[in-house]
Order: sequence, then structure tokens, then C-alpha cells
Amino acid sequence: MASVTITTKGEVIIPKEIRDYLNLDTGSKVDFVIDENGTVKLIPLNVPVQTLSGNEKCDFRRNGSSNPKRRK
Repeated sequence: MASVTITTKGEVIIPKEIRDYLNLDTGSKVDFVIDENGTVKLIPLNVPVQTLSGNEKCDFRRNGSSNPKRRK
């Protein structure tokens, strides 16, 4: 398990092994979800830029889902 330190700005650096596993790169978006057991999960939002149609602030949670593939 990897450990990280929170900066004074509340930032953390995601360890390389985790970034590689989740296929995250510079500019990747992630979502933090607290499940019914209180566990915090990091969900990668691997959405191709072309699908955002220039909308940088596209929020997939409007339909109750943080997963764009489940969006209706």
C-alpha cells in the first residue's frame, strides 16, 4: 500500500504505481466517492477530450452518476 502526505494546500501526489495502474496522466480527471461503508474510492474519469465538446466543466454527476458511460 502506498502512503502520501497532504500538502498545506490539501494536495497529494498520486504514487506512480497507482497512476500507471489507473492509466492516469497529466490532465486526467478523477472523482472521489465515499461508498456505503465509508470507504473513499478514487475513480478515474477516462473521458476522451473530444467527447467534452469544449466544455471543460462538464459534470457527469448531474444524472446521479460519476461514470460517463452510465449517463443517460
